[in-house]
Amino acid sequence: MKIVDLFWEGISIIKQAISWYKGSGKLLELFLILLVLLLIFSEKNSFERRIAGYTILSIVVLCNPFVAVILKKIALETVYWRTLWILPIGSVSALGMVSVIKKIKKNWMKILLAFGFLMIILKCGSSLFTQDNFEKKENWYKIPNEVIKTADVILKDSKGTAKVLAPEEISTWIREYSADIIVPYGRGYIYGYDGWSGAIEYLREAWNGEYVDLGRIAEIEQAWNYEYLVMAKDKAEVGNVEALSYRLIGSTEKYNVFKYIGEE
Repeated sequence: MKIVDLFWEGISIIKQAISWYKGSGKLLELFLILLVLLLIFSEKNSFERRIAGYTILSIVVLCNPFVAVILKKIALETVYWRTLWILPIGSVSALGMVSVIKKIKKNWMKILLAFGFLMIILKCGSSLFTQDNFEKKENWYKIPNEVIKTADVILKDSKGTAKVLAPEEISTWIREYSADIIVPYGRGYIYGYDGWSGAIEYLREAWNGEYVDLGRIAEIEQAWNYEYLVMAKDKAEVGNVEALSYRLIGSTEKYNVFKYIGEE
């Protein structure tokens, strides 16, 4: 690949990263303006000047097209934009405002300018109190009641720690509800990280196909020594699951909970 192609690929990566990072507000633009003001008004060799220098250096490195390409390819393909989190936006913005205010001699003008900066911050950001940011949950755990009911069926039967195979859509919630329930969950489960790739892909194909592959799921359950199996009611008939040496121990509105009883 030509250097020019790498350069433009890096520019594309950076533009996407900045778009994700800044969101819909204008705080990033405000930060850049205040960074320039901090550089102008801070004294040579001062703490403020060093902070400004560090920040500018970080921007130059992180927003270098060739660095962006390298970081994306070696480890950060989907999360490169998070490297921008290391920029001290809050600290630099505050220092920039203070550096400007310190240049004002009259106290009443300092107060007025501080109030003006506050209004600018509010204007550049977005309101926290919107309908999209708040939602009335069904319970104190802030997870679906179906998950709680399903987990309670397992906990009542197990009387302690239980190893459970459950569909992806409820696995992480089950674990959040009770640490006594062990499930394959998280990014290792969903994306196949940390050496799980082959086995997890095998399991996910069984869960997510047009039809649930009960034989494959039972095979994995027994190979991993999992005791309980949670199946969506619309994915498998009770009789078909019980034919694989499982016993139905409880149900919720959407899920059936089975326990492996072994070959009789």
